[in-house]
Amino acid sequence: MVEIEVWEQAGPTPSEELADNTKIGHGMLTGIPARPAGCRIEVTFAMSETGELTVHAKELETGNDVRFELNIGGADRGTIAEARTDIAGHSVSG
Repeated sequence: MVEIEVWEQAGPTPSEELADNTKIGHGMLTGIPARPAGCRIEVTFAMSETGELTVHAKELETGNDVRFELNIGGADRGTIAEARTDIAGHSVSG
């Protein structure tokens, strides 16, 4: 199985260090056979106008997938446009 984590920048300065960021959600991709390190997992993000972020992760060989939603909207989270811009600027690899 593979745990898919979604992290958010915690401060004004971008950082790849986990300690400098906040984990905002996760999901488990299960039912996949053992794979060597570096195998690809496709992860896509979609955000609604209300600030709900849908995360979809799929293991390409078996087709097994997981989908989960995170509500990242609200007055303390910035605008939807800002969130979309932030998400678009990040890549995810499995």
